[in-house]
Amino acid sequence: MRTTHTFRSSRFTRYLWCSLYVLGLATNSVFCEDTFTPNQLAFFESRIRPVLIEHCLECHSNNDKQKGGLALTSRAALLRGGESGPAIVPGKPDASLLLEALKYESYEMPPNGKLPNRIIDDFAKWIAMGAPDLRAESEPPKKTQQVIDATQLWSFRPLKVVAPPQVDRVSDPIDRFIRGQLRRENLEPADPAPPQVLLRRLYLDLTGLPPTAEEVAAFQQHSNFEAVVDRLLDSPEFGEKWARHWLDLTGYADTIGVGRSIPALEAWRYRGYVINAFNSDKPFDEFIRQQVAGDIQVPSAPGVPLGPEPTAESIIATGFLAIGPWELVGGDKVQLRMDVVDRQVNRVGKAFLGMTFECARCHDHKFDPVSHRDYYALAGLFRSTVTLNGRMNGVFSSINQTPLPESTDDLLARAKRVRAYEAELAEETRLRDKANRKADEFKKQITRLSESSSEAADTEGQAAGDKATAKAELEKRRDAATAAANKYSARIAVLKYLKHHRTRSLALAVMDGPEPEDGHINIRGNAHQLGELVPRGFPTEIAPKDKPAFTRGGSGRVQLAGWLADKRNPLTARVWVNRVWHHLFGAGLVRTVDNFGFTGETPSHPELLDYLASEFIKNGWSTKQLVRRIVL
Repeated sequence: MRTTHTFRSSRFTRYLWCSLYVLGLATNSVFCEDTFTPNQLAFFESRIRPVLIEHCLECHSNNDKQKGGLALTSRAALLRGGESGPAIVPGKPDASLLLEALKYESYEMPPNGKLPNRIIDDFAKWIAMGAPDLRAESEPPKKTQQVIDATQLWSFRPLKVVAPPQVDRVSDPIDRFIRGQLRRENLEPADPAPPQVLLRRLYLDLTGLPPTAEEVAAFQQHSNFEAVVDRLLDSPEFGEKWARHWLDLTGYADTIGVGRSIPALEAWRYRGYVINAFNSDKPFDEFIRQQVAGDIQVPSAPGVPLGPEPTAESIIATGFLAIGPWELVGGDKVQLRMDVVDRQVNRVGKAFLGMTFECARCHDHKFDPVSHRDYYALAGLFRSTVTLNGRMNGVFSSINQTPLPESTDDLLARAKRVRAYEAELAEETRLRDKANRKADEFKKQITRLSESSSEAADTEGQAAGDKATAKAELEKRRDAATAAANKYSARIAVLKYLKHHRTRSLALAVMDGPEPEDGHINIRGNAHQLGELVPRGFPTEIAPKDKPAFTRGGSGRVQLAGWLADKRNPLTARVWVNRVWHHLFGAGLVRTVDNFGFTGETPSHPELLDYLASEFIKNGWSTKQLVRRIVL
């Protein structure tokens, strides 16, 4: 295929070559770097690249020590391979020599010892997704780099509020922004949707449920769209629908773990908190503060008296940090602790800021203004937070459970639950003991029958037959009684396991540790290879630059929540407003809703995004008002 130099360097031609790869008309791979998502590239940076640097590049770099003619310094080098052929076949882990070597099935690499299975699984997953890797062909291995300047990217700059453009016969500010952009692009707006279509969209977006035939008929007759919007916003289904969007961000589940599903018996409280938060239109800045630091009672500054005590609601809210896919069975508890911290840092970054902090766990972020030190400064806040507390069955780590404050009515209700629990336990115990007594009695009868003679029998054969029949019947009754006793024993075991959950008010929640802990940099993410000690803090390049000071003895999560919810923070309001737009229209003004960094997309309507974000803050961070304004 011959092309001009201009076409050869264009994005169009890169896509054309990708198409040829798919058709099998080009060599090496059916994957093109333009097809890799930010999440896939982040996976390479956080899970694959650090392993290559630590275990592979010493022998397989572009230098005189290169072994087997194989370099692992770029995707092109991996595809080219060495003396034995290509190191990887993108999309086909089982056909890739690199994975064979890591599994010790052919070559044994690295030669000083097989890597853990979780790392090998990461390589298999990476190859299966097409081996995303944007390293340049000649790039030498680097451990650090200069942190990216935040002022280079639109999302890190302060909100820029501009007045909606003047558009004839259009009064609504949002419509004016949209119509103005359409006119600049010489596009006509879509035709108005039929009433029944518009109503269906509204119902599905706000409640997740379609309208009934009667509701459609009533709307077609009266066409009071605004009244329908208000009614749906006030319905309990609104909170249930919109809570699902948030719970997806938190990785919520009623079980904990990935390989093993351990019941998270109190997780439902956090789910209920989120539903109630949306139904009550809890201000989003308060929503942030409660989820990040709702368990803490602290002064606002040194020397200031303590603030109000945490409520049951605010403690439950920290399930945002406590409930997650933690691998509780991990035997390496030091590494497990830092893996949980990593997920908490990432959750805060993704949910509130639309940022991929995980890339900075092993090195300075390649795309965003987050340094290696910034990451571990944030990690120190969560190292100073108790998430895992104690063990289950001596093996599994246990998530911290906090007793909730109780009013007088709560105490009376708990006393009632205790009485009901004790009565149920007593009844199950009585039934088990009764079944055991029956089983014991049948066992005695079987023993006596076996020892007895057949004096009353007419013949020896007839006596033996009657004896066998009677014994079989007794054994059948014994087995039934034993099975019943075992069933009741199992119920008793479950009741005892659930005792605290049945008789107390507990929440899966975090709490501050006894003393705050600054943390060491974990070299390549390994909690046992410690580098420089980093004081707790915040990303230095993200506004507002005047970060709040930590109070004595606290983890710093209160200050983190304040920084996240600060109206001067350029990301928080933008990210949430964009998520709301995404859930209403199917695509955000920024289509990469979880990535506002350099690898994310720019907004289609930047002035509209900033206008909505500033109005959102001005209106008290009200999600319902934001939704109402957009759908109208």
